[in-house]
Amino acid sequence: MAEAKAEHMNVFNDILTLDLEACDVAVCLAAIQPGETVPLFMTFDLSRNLTGTFRDLVDDVLKGYRKRWHKNTLELLEYAAESKLNDYQVECLDLSVNDPIAKQIEPLSSFQSIGIFQEDEQFISRLRFYVIRIKPPSDEPIYFYRSYTPKKTLNKAPFFAIWRGQNEYIRVEETMFLFDKYIDCFSRGNSMFICKKDNFYDIFRFFEEVMKTVRETLEAIKVSVPIHNFDQFAHDCEKDPLKIAKLRNISKKPYLKNLTIGIIKKAIDKHDLGKLGVEIVTAGNEQRLLYDARRSWVLLRLLDDDYLWSEMTEQGYEVDGKRELK
Repeated sequence: MAEAKAEHMNVFNDILTLDLEACDVAVCLAAIQPGETVPLFMTFDLSRNLTGTFRDLVDDVLKGYRKRWHKNTLELLEYAAESKLNDYQVECLDLSVNDPIAKQIEPLSSFQSIGIFQEDEQFISRLRFYVIRIKPPSDEPIYFYRSYTPKKTLNKAPFFAIWRGQNEYIRVEETMFLFDKYIDCFSRGNSMFICKKDNFYDIFRFFEEVMKTVRETLEAIKVSVPIHNFDQFAHDCEKDPLKIAKLRNISKKPYLKNLTIGIIKKAIDKHDLGKLGVEIVTAGNEQRLLYDARRSWVLLRLLDDDYLWSEMTEQGYEVDGKRELK
């Protein structure tokens, strides 16, 4: 783990010290076709001026991170699905162990075979994100990703543009793409650096992938934790991708297989969770956690160890994002 983290830090530092003027720049649009899981990529045929604009965009983003990195005010953290990111934090995801995301960007490795974008209405209507590809002379490319939707093309947006012609203002009829100056994540090799987590999840369809594993996740919980009204618990979770994401995180916790009702009781008593509706009931000869649909999140937070105790304040807290201390 330490070696992987050191490698990611080296990659991050290399990206920050790029000589962008010596790099080739290209921009690809990515659209999700019906029934497909891997995006279709098309590249823009850019003018020299526009190539410089995208190069400057990446340079501005890296300057901000470079400044904080040198002042030691930027944290590079390991990816944790349940944790939130602050402006001074970047998470690193290892793509070698995250196959669904690695597969979605795999076509970029065959950049020369990516077609030139044509004005295809169906392609535009399915846009998901775009990628700025930065290729150093003697190193592998770096990809900068930004979430994108058809609403950012003027012919699809709920507004229209006008510009001044020779003597009067006229309406712009051609398809026009709107870009901003932000980046949601970037990658090189197996290192993916996450800047904007919500957009990162949207780009790579995190919740859609989560929903595909719903039954597997629920079975893992059922085997490890006796829950009264489990069928109702499963039904309610299946309707909510956020709950399934929470459950999938719980199902991967190493402590899950060692959980006992005795351990759970201690947590309930220590944090006084009875007042929040967490109960243990006896069904037949077995003690079980009671699922109450009126308090559905309480049980999930308990199982995800979201109730923590502070020795300094002697107070219990509910946290909405946490990361293990290494």
